[in-house]
Amino acid sequence: MFKKFGTCGFDSRMPTVTRDEMLEPLAAPLRDLVTWLSGGRIPFVIIGGVAASLQGEARFTGDIDAVVMTDESKLEEFLKDAKLHGFSPRRADPIGFARANRIVLLVHDADAMNVDLSLGILPFEQEMIERAVRVSELGMEIPIAAPEELIAMKVLAFRGRDITDIEGLLDANPGIDMARVWRWVHGLAEGLESPEIADRLKLLLAKREERGSTRNKSDA
Repeated sequence: MFKKFGTCGFDSRMPTVTRDEMLEPLAAPLRDLVTWLSGGRIPFVIIGGVAASLQGEARFTGDIDAVVMTDESKLEEFLKDAKLHGFSPRRADPIGFARANRIVLLVHDADAMNVDLSLGILPFEQEMIERAVRVSELGMEIPIAAPEELIAMKVLAFRGRDITDIEGLLDANPGIDMARVWRWVHGLAEGLESPEIADRLKLLLAKREERGSTRNKSDA
């Protein structure tokens, strides 16, 4: 079930942190994850709070989310490689759960950090990986979802922290391609038969415009 827009306020702010403070607890699992997937030539992109913080307003996040493109028939091998790089399944039947829910739930053994790997299959996910923004952090190159695809995903989830992330991404990326954002948002709304998904973004943008107009009047 999707949350109604009214259940979350626009001013739901997270504690402000620096980029370095955000990355510090994620350093070891991120390094191991990128080393594993890049070394195995597995197409992937980091999403969620990590990607939003690196391109918008930094905030603490307690896990790492990514989309990966891997063949379901190779999940057993995939999980063996995960173990070699310091990740263990969080489910008793990780392969069965992954096939049923299209997500592999892992934990980084060294520090108990949760890592959720969505198994990509949609054109949206493929394009998100192809359009990944590559940032240099922690002594390596990390592919993260571009702001346009990231906003579309966060409109889909639309929890309090997602709204905060969307606001931060819009503030930090004034040249964002809103036509691309709308294309994906409308596509997701249509595919899930949930027109309210697009309504959420429409209302959020209207609120932003209203706040901007109010500020302009007060500055005049």
